[in-house]
Amino acid sequence: MSRHFSSFMIASIIVLLILTSPLGFPTVETKSQNPAVDWWPMFRHDLNHTGYSTSTAPNTNETPWTFTTGGGVFSSPAVVGGLVYVGSDEIMFTV
Repeated sequence: MSRHFSSFMIASIIVLLILTSPLGFPTVETKSQNPAVDWWPMFRHDLNHTGYSTSTAPNTNETPWTFTTGGGVFSSPAVVGGLVYVGSDEIMFTV
């Protein structure tokens, strides 16, 4: 094995470890950390896209808040770490 190839492989492994490391990235509470919370980590809840939730429904039919984007919204919002991410006409909003 050439010295150049070995150096390249070592550098590649180090970069891969840094990129996959949780250091410096925000962490989100998962189901294993708090089983009482029913997180929706992806569209329609899980890998099978069942849309099933163990959460209870609200007691009222009131809308707690609204947000005007100024353009059309053609995709589903994403909720991560208590923030709502919404895309609208090439702009990403975080509420």
